[in-house]
Amino acid sequence: MTLSDDVQPTRLAGFRVLVVEDEMLLAVELIDELQELGAIPIGPIASLPEALAAIENTTIDLAMLNVHLRGQLSFPAAKALVARNIPFVFVTGNDTFVRQHFPQVPAHQKPYEMAQIVDALERLMKEAAACQPTGPAEQQVPDRS
Repeated sequence: MTLSDDVQPTRLAGFRVLVVEDEMLLAVELIDELQELGAIPIGPIASLPEALAAIENTTIDLAMLNVHLRGQLSFPAAKALVARNIPFVFVTGNDTFVRQHFPQVPAHQKPYEMAQIVDALERLMKEAAACQPTGPAEQQVPDRS
């Protein structure tokens, strides 16, 4: 999972990306690579209660969820992201299991290439932008009244 030469440093620039991962070494690598891409990482978040609190109390543009967090499934966090229309991807050791529960959400099997996750996040950003004309969460939506 290394940053590929073909990943442009600005693709996620300014976007707040929630990182929910309980394997700290992997989480730190994710955070470092997101920062290299210009993203604003939020986390790492290592437990389901922390993930739910972050989703409730933090401005988030995108998220990456590990499925198993300290013996709990992250599905309640996934449902909270869906309810808030926040695009996300799963990173997991069992993508078949995830697809049974969230078939519409991209799932990336560990070990994975960061470029694949960046591509998926970028696609999700474009889809979300087509639905509502906004950029990173800290940007203001123009008044259309």
